Amino acid sequence: MHQPHRPPSDPPRKGAGGGGGGSDNPAFTADELAALLGSTRERLLLLDGSGRLRKRAPGDEDPAPADDATIPAADREQIARAVAGCVADGMQREVTYRTIHGSRQHHFSARIQPAGSDRVLFASLDVTAHRDAEHALATGYAIDQLVARLADEFINMAPDTIDGAIDTALAELGRYSDADRAHLYQLVDGHSRIVNTHGWRRAGVSSHGEHYRRMRSNQIPWILQRMREGGLLRLESLTQVPADSPDERLLAATGVRSTALAPITFGGELQGWIAIETVTESRRWRGDQITLLTRLASVFATALLRKQSEQRIFRLAYYDQLTGLPNRMLLRNRLHALLRNRRRAFALVLIDLDDASVLNDLMGHDVGDLLLRTLSHRLDSLASAGETLARWGGDAFMLTIPLERNDIAAAAASRLKTIRRTLSSPVRIDGHELRLSACMGMACHPLHTDDVDEMIRFAELALHEAKRQGRDSLVVFDGTMQERAARRSCIEHRLRRAVDERAFDLHYQPQICPDTGRLVGTEALIRWFDPELGHVPPDEFIELAEDTGMILPIGEWLAERACRDMAQWRREGLHVPCVAINITTQELLDERLPEALAAALARHDLPATALELEITESALMERRDSSVSLLNRLRKLGIGIAIDDFGTGYSSLSQIKHLPVTKLKIDRSFIQDVVSNRDDQAIVAAIIAMAHQLGLRVVAEGVETDEQLRFLSRQGCDVVQGYIYGQATAPASFLRRMRPGTPSSPRRSRDHRRR
Repeated sequence: MHQPHRPPSDPPRKGAGGGGGGSDNPAFTADELAALLGSTRERLLLLDGSGRLRKRAPGDEDPAPADDATIPAADREQIARAVAGCVADGMQREVTYRTIHGSRQHHFSARIQPAGSDRVLFASLDVTAHRDAEHALATGYAIDQLVARLADEFINMAPDTIDGAIDTALAELGRYSDADRAHLYQLVDGHSRIVNTHGWRRAGVSSHGEHYRRMRSNQIPWILQRMREGGLLRLESLTQVPADSPDERLLAATGVRSTALAPITFGGELQGWIAIETVTESRRWRGDQITLLTRLASVFATALLRKQSEQRIFRLAYYDQLTGLPNRMLLRNRLHALLRNRRRAFALVLIDLDDASVLNDLMGHDVGDLLLRTLSHRLDSLASAGETLARWGGDAFMLTIPLERNDIAAAAASRLKTIRRTLSSPVRIDGHELRLSACMGMACHPLHTDDVDEMIRFAELALHEAKRQGRDSLVVFDGTMQERAARRSCIEHRLRRAVDERAFDLHYQPQICPDTGRLVGTEALIRWFDPELGHVPPDEFIELAEDTGMILPIGEWLAERACRDMAQWRREGLHVPCVAINITTQELLDERLPEALAAALARHDLPATALELEITESALMERRDSSVSLLNRLRKLGIGIAIDDFGTGYSSLSQIKHLPVTKLKIDRSFIQDVVSNRDDQAIVAAIIAMAHQLGLRVVAEGVETDEQLRFLSRQGCDVVQGYIYGQATAPASFLRRMRPGTPSSPRRSRDHRRR
């Protein structure tokens, strides 16, 4: 930077400086000049045009820049050019340079200005502290931004993507820290083993995986104790580790020269740690590197704790707690996945132990439970790749067997001979030797059906026939696809006529506050009676309507009729706060839906809050990304959104919290045995608690008994629905039953349910 400078040879202005005993040209005395030089933080030198030292302040014994070996050669050359340029053109220069003393580096800023013929004044200032402060500020901001971004990503991501995100974050940490490896370790098996669950390493660096795969806690007792007592542990060399200790031997075996470890804790207890390591040289870790390490450990702790919670809920929902096998719900999901792969054939086998209930009665339920666990482990060990063994309930198991399409039934029967031999092998339980057998029923895809519900029903029918035949029997379902196709064709033909003629009815089931008994809503359920077919269940014609495109006009009719009935009830003195209608996947993709619903509400002078849409969990998850915009439009109108059959799909509350949902309906499969089944109790309680934390209301459907009602009330369930308050009835009947002055009660509905 060049700045103009008045040469010293210019004549001074008359009277400049004022005062000073009346002199026209007052000047500093030698003492005053020395005091002035001593008060400045700058180093002042007088140099000639070649950079050689001519004068310096008293007490300054350091060499001139041209002779200072602590200044890098490139910086000395820069200073020399600036001095020569200043002498040549009389313009001030500013330069920066460094001095290096071992591992320490200082930064200087210097002004070079003319000071007479072939002379310059060199004024330099140590700006190291200022530069360090700027660097620390920039580094701190960069770390804040990085950690904030990672924390936000971990909070919003699905649980099944957390592992990949941790690997990515470790890579960023390793590169930022200039480390050779970055790892996440977790303590497992009661903290007796250490598992290296995630990691990153620089290209060309050994992973030493053979050591990390079999680490035990007793191999690093000193390190674990230090982290439990003091948290962060910095090891800049192995000399800091007790000599000849297990810790030193393991670190040496894995090639570690330096490492820093930040603990991951849950509830104040050490659960694992993040480590950055060097293997090529010892390292003194910088403060910003340690800051990033410790802050990432906190982010990872939150992410891993959330993942564990989600996995716990998933296991409660999808795995049998006694045997550890998949339960009915998970099996159904896998059956749906198998059926989507239409090129693959498979058999579904229902296995029911003979006389297991008798053993329970004779030897007690503890022995019965141990027997089930033992047999489940035996059967599961026989399951090949691609097969699923699930506990179907009680003493029954369900097995899927992938098959080649040629001679499906014969191939499956051959596979089952192995299972029968395994079951017949003696089992020693509590000092008793037991010999067991089982009846089996089998259905095959595509030989018998391509529908999950039908396949399960056919396997159950085959098992029923096997049990009728006697112990250790195997029966393959005998059915024809032609009969089902004929039935489907007939239903489709009659359904088209029903859509044209609007030949449907709505029945309504009340939704009640369990604490007050107050009516808080109702669910509209479609009914169809055909003169030729009789009553056709919704499960039979709704899916067909979806497949054929008839579901949209049916949905429009349903919304219009529900609004009409609600308006009529209000005119007759029954205020129903809200009516819930079910919508399907196709309707969820219909961009006209919000406007159509708003028009139906307006035609009957109803507020938007009077309508709620129920969407099954599986349908919502299947179309989540494409339906979010439409759901937001519905919520802006004021229409409620409820997730139906919650707990039966693959979603999680972490996914649902990003959707405009107002209510969850717990699937009736969790309610059915909630009084006696501890797993169902834990699932229901967890769903209610987590939903309330997200500000969602909870409905329990399928409530039939006082005991179920009391349990749900204790858990804080907001709304209940089921036969305990009556089955779904026609609008007029609903009005008579629910009109003010006609209280609804569980005791009264039990009488109703028996009819």
